[in-house]
Amino acid sequence: MKQKIAISMGDYNGIGPEVTLKALQKINFEESTPIWIGHKSVFIYYQNKFSLDVPAREVTESGSVKPGFVNIYQIGDDLPNPVINPGRVEPDAGKWAMKSVEAGINLSMQNKSDALVTAPISKEAIRLAGYSVPGHTEFLAEKTNTAQVLMMLVNAKLRVALVTIHEPLKRVAALIEQSRIVNRLIVLNDSLKHDFGIEFPKIAVLGLNPHAGDGGVIGNEEVDIITPAIAEANERGIQAEGTFPGD
Repeated sequence: MKQKIAISMGDYNGIGPEVTLKALQKINFEESTPIWIGHKSVFIYYQNKFSLDVPAREVTESGSVKPGFVNIYQIGDDLPNPVINPGRVEPDAGKWAMKSVEAGINLSMQNKSDALVTAPISKEAIRLAGYSVPGHTEFLAEKTNTAQVLMMLVNAKLRVALVTIHEPLKRVAALIEQSRIVNRLIVLNDSLKHDFGIEFPKIAVLGLNPHAGDGGVIGNEEVDIITPAIAEANERGIQAEGTFPGD
């Protein structure tokens, strides 16, 4: 069965549409059916700009999605039509970006898509558009009423999860709390089992400070907070070790 993959447009003045269209040139339509969410004029603009041959068709509602094409799911009847100015930070571009993400969330929540891929946004542009969230992760959590979220960076061999995300560096140390670390480890352990098929996950926990604090010489967070969090996670049946130097 072909998976329906919703793809948000991203900031139409940024790299998102270009990267998405170039990726769509390479997908196997026998395996998945992409639903590109945004305004068709943006799709056409970047398709022409980079001479990309992407088989596409416009759909007006999610139920009319068909395999074998990129289905352009037009949204934004309540928004001004995009005026594309590559490289510019503009509130309308930020609003379109977030409206496309929200539409993708709704498709997934209504089981009309099997996954959501988000193209890059400009956090400055979305702030100008009136959004207070610092990024996709927090917006997804807000719209799905999810209390615990975890950002992961993944490739074929490596999975890296973050305790804090989208925070000014000066605030990070204050957010390194034992309960927060334990909660992240619980979510990560569960994800490694159910999403990645790893029966017995082994998790390496990195320190906050250079050289993982060198036993308290360069900061006490590892000794006072992170190591006790690892011990608590072990007591909960999670195989976590550390702290290891992040550098």
